[in-house]
Parts: sequence; structure tokens; C-alpha cells
Amino acid sequence: MRHISATIITFNEEHRIKACLASLDGIADEIIVVDSFSTDRTAEICSEHGCKVVKREFPGYGAQRQFATSLTTHSYVLSIDADEVLSPALRNTIIINSSVVTEISLIYLYGGIVLLISLTCSLI
Repeated sequence: MRHISATIITFNEEHRIKACLASLDGIADEIIVVDSFSTDRTAEICSEHGCKVVKREFPGYGAQRQFATSLTTHSYVLSIDADEVLSPALRNTIIINSSVVTEISLIYLYGGIVLLISLTCSLI
């Protein structure tokens, strides 16, 4: 199985973030959270879950996502919003396909739609 980094950008997501993090268990080998100075327990919850939390002012959605991706250490990056969760079907797909996919530059989950960018598979 390939190693996967997950990125989440947050601001005051304490009521949503636990479900998001739970859905990444067993999928992401590292979780990078870029928090825009939340005033609730978001950063604390993420730290307790073992995430690497970096605080940064919010320069805009795209710039924050790119910054989060720049902090990852694995070739596969799954970018997910704090209010999203991976469905059981998507989790299984990622687990099964990670054994046949040889290169993924970015997995981006947007509104429940998964976009795979630069995907290369090997034949079984």
C-alpha cells in the first residue's frame, strides 16, 4: 500500500472535524492541518488526533490549499474539507486502488466528488 498524506484547512471547525479525522483513519499516514487561528478547539482536537497543525493567516482558499500540500511528505495527497468525510465505499476504493496505483499527484475531494489528477496505474 502506498503512503498517503491528507491535508485539511480549518477555521472554527470543532463541531465537524472529529468526523472528518475519523474517516481518514487507516487511509492517511499523515494529516496536515493548516488552521487560520481558530478561536475554538479545532487545533487542539487535531493535535490530539496526531495531526501536524500549522497556524497561518488565510490568504485565500487556493493559496492555503497549496501551502498545506507543500507541507506533506508523501507522494499521494488527499485534500479534504473539514466538513467532509470519506464514505465507506470511497475508503474501500482508496485502499484497493492504492495497491495498483503507482503514481497519484493529488486526490482532491470537493463536494463529495473525487478528482484524481495525474493518475498512473500498473496492470495486475
